[in-house]
Amino acid sequence: MNDKPTNSKINIRFVPIGYFPFDFNISRIEKWKSCLFKVHKHEITNPLRTLHQKDGSTYNDSMLLEDISDISKTITPEEQRSFIFVLTNSPVEEGWYSRILAPNAVVMSFSNVRNYLIKEHIPLENAVISLFYMYSLLYKKDSRIPEREVEEAFLHMDTRACIFDMTPSNADIVYCSAGVGICYECSKKLNILGKDLINKEPIRNFV
Repeated sequence: MNDKPTNSKINIRFVPIGYFPFDFNISRIEKWKSCLFKVHKHEITNPLRTLHQKDGSTYNDSMLLEDISDISKTITPEEQRSFIFVLTNSPVEEGWYSRILAPNAVVMSFSNVRNYLIKEHIPLENAVISLFYMYSLLYKKDSRIPEREVEEAFLHMDTRACIFDMTPSNADIVYCSAGVGICYECSKKLNILGKDLINKEPIRNFV
């Protein structure tokens, strides 16, 4: 059998789409080292949609899925344990700053949260890396990104400075992005050594 070991790293296919704030350093995302995941940056094959995207206009799901449709074709055998992480500065459907887009694909937008992070002097990169950990741990739990309903049932409404905070208010992103943390209850629900793993890789050492 050639099955990969369950402790092998998860491959995050990182797909930045469009233009980003000058205070966002994308190279920090690409160079982030983790014992849980590895980041692989992908360029979309046809950026024309992005180039014609008007400032402030909303990316709908069908547009995003079209933009990333060719990425799955480039997956190597070493990247099978993977999911796609789309990052954009434009608003996305439903006004969430992050959510599951499709099976094994998620999207994050800076549109509604950038100003909160800047006000609290939290690097934008922190918010991205925090979500890398959240979705990687969810993937590790079931060997796939769960359906949106399952994800929402796992997250908690109260703010605990945990990467699984639901952040019903976009302003609450500052608490789960100041440092990578996972609360005791979530660590138990994951049934893996998530808490110990996170403690080895505090995001505070990132910048």
